[in-house]
Amino acid sequence: MMLKRVAIFCAPKENVRKEAHKKIKIIERADFEIVGLHGFQEKEVNPSELCKEADFIIVFGGDGTILYTAKYCGDKPILGVNYGKIGFLTEITPDNFKTALEKIKSNMFWIQENKRLGGEIAYPDGERLALTSVLNEYLVYTSALSKMVSFEIFVDLEPITKVRGDGFIVATPIGSSAYALSAGGPILIPNALAFLVVPLAPLWGKFRSLVLSEKNVLSIKVREDGSNAVIVGDGMDKYELPRGSLVHFRLTNQKTRFIRFGSKFEKLSRLMLII
Repeated sequence: MMLKRVAIFCAPKENVRKEAHKKIKIIERADFEIVGLHGFQEKEVNPSELCKEADFIIVFGGDGTILYTAKYCGDKPILGVNYGKIGFLTEITPDNFKTALEKIKSNMFWIQENKRLGGEIAYPDGERLALTSVLNEYLVYTSALSKMVSFEIFVDLEPITKVRGDGFIVATPIGSSAYALSAGGPILIPNALAFLVVPLAPLWGKFRSLVLSEKNVLSIKVREDGSNAVIVGDGMDKYELPRGSLVHFRLTNQKTRFIRFGSKFEKLSRLMLII
């Protein structure tokens, strides 16, 4: 795979912008064609249109900037340069940037493909709304502080259980190492054709984490005997879930792709050292 044309996304922070401008000079000297920038100026170009012009995307920032970029770039491969706090989704540090470009020019990399998670809300009045797909997770939680939500859980439309609590995290394999892990969920290897649901403070610990296959549909109903709920996708897109709403989740055919240089399970090994 030959990658020549690059779009550049940057975290909206002045110190990162300054560093990114220095790295842009390195990109130009390496003879890559820059098709556009996002995150550098007040009047931004449409991120989706920008990505269409590129062979790959370079992101200067942390995991939040990666999630934002992945929302718009389709299956264009992303190279993440870590300017964040954790940077689990990124691939290199700023010090390794020049070497990374040389490896890309020499085709010394591999592509990690990650299936995205999708969803649809069926409202009590019959209206239906497709959710923007996510790379990491959907967070379903109470819309009223200190008030529990009452849920009913279905797999492939078959009722499984009823539970009260603060909410749920529905995560992809790559998202299993983020908020879901902090909430006590298991770690899925990145190429697993699966997704998981992790409860948040279920009453009396009545519900445990559940792993589902790519063929399953997970449905969560907001019951009438609790609070209204909200759902947030990858920390960006927010949707109201009034009582009586039913949300369906499944893995999609949409993919987010990353440029990787290390071994297949290098990040998993690093995560095990951290936790």
